[in-house]
Amino acid sequence: MKSRQILLLLSAGHELTRDTLPKNFEFAFGTDTSEKKQAPSFNSVRAARIKLVLVDDDLLIRSTYETILKKQGFDVRAVMSDGKELLERIDSINPKPDVIVMDERMPGISGVETCGIIRAKYPDVVVVFVSADAGAKDRALRAGAKSFLTKPVTTAALVAAIVSP
Repeated sequence: MKSRQILLLLSAGHELTRDTLPKNFEFAFGTDTSEKKQAPSFNSVRAARIKLVLVDDDLLIRSTYETILKKQGFDVRAVMSDGKELLERIDSINPKPDVIVMDERMPGISGVETCGIIRAKYPDVVVVFVSADAGAKDRALRAGAKSFLTKPVTTAALVAAIVSP
């Protein structure tokens, strides 16, 4: 199954699961896949213990992250469309996520502002940004983000940002 086929299936509303993706599937967001990297080796048992919340206003990106990260063995606890939704729902998520993977540019409250509020209330929750707005990197890190990846991002880079200490 090729990346284009997967995007078409996701955009048509089909659910992709661990069983429907090829075993060695590598997905790069964007069109430049010339620099393929291997996903870092990590114990899938360790990945399963990492609880994630995904926040992005783009439905296709949310669905793709969820599918890929579940395939990698992560425990995706919730998927949300913006910072406001995250702030409204985080108190009801138990146990709390270990990592929030979040976009910067979203309607309403920005990812950077959301990050600051989350980190003040839940200092043990790690925030990883994945955004096309490279100019927001310094603001995101000052707000308490652990790392900032610029879109397009490979599965290997995303997994590395989540699992690195």
